[in-house]
Amino acid sequence: MKQQEVYELYNNPTTTEQTQYSINFPEETEVQLLLFDDLKYIETTPFIFSGIANIHVGVPSVFDTTTQTTNSTAYNSGIISTITGASITYNNPIVILKYRYFTPIIKTSTNIIFLTDI
Repeated sequence: MKQQEVYELYNNPTTTEQTQYSINFPEETEVQLLLFDDLKYIETTPFIFSGIANIHVGVPSVFDTTTQTTNSTAYNSGIISTITGASITYNNPIVILKYRYFTPIIKTSTNIIFLTDI
């Protein structure tokens, strides 16, 4: 993030501009989100995602097709979330993306087939 973007994020919460990012998950990955803007927030339960996601931080905050325009909760003075592992109060637009990739365990077995000419 550029210095001016950080300054505006923390010192100008009324801005309606969005900062845009993208992230690529080439394989199925467990993702959990906190999308937060000036009026509403949504915190998802973990879900499986793969592919490229466009992320917008601002009004509204967006991850791929998930946005605060539907199924979000209004707030007055910030919300407390533990998505990072600590109980933190958020009151400025932010997108927090928590993800976990599991390497599949491949179970192998050896089978021997005997073919004979009878």
